[in-house]
Amino acid sequence: MQREYYRVQVNQALLNGGDSEKAKKGTVTDTFPYRGKLVGVCFIPYNKDCGCKEKGGQEFQHTEIRIEDTRGRLLTGVTDIKDYLSESWAKESYKELNFPIEQNERIMINYNTVAGNPIVGEFVFVIDAENSNSCGV
Repeated sequence: MQREYYRVQVNQALLNGGDSEKAKKGTVTDTFPYRGKLVGVCFIPYNKDCGCKEKGGQEFQHTEIRIEDTRGRLLTGVTDIKDYLSESWAKESYKELNFPIEQNERIMINYNTVAGNPIVGEFVFVIDAENSNSCGV
């Protein structure tokens, strides 16, 4: 097994002045090029605070995230984006998961910003890949 990190970007068009209202809800799909085990996922915001810091003692950002494969198998239930930030865990720098994945496994990231600005950044999936090389095959 070799540890691989696979990035999936969300709302990167907002960095160039895209429509933030349209970006509050959506689905991103991608395909893992590895076979092995999905061991974790984290979110790296492109903006400094992801809109997740508290202001005046109240949170002003809430985005529901649901990650599943294309067979409808939930990889995570509905959780807030803050659950994917590295400061949310004591042991690892990612949200721990434990799912076998096939090569060319498709995933869907569904997001819905209920309050505040839409998320802008990337999800990084941590994969223990079988017979991996840098080309992802």
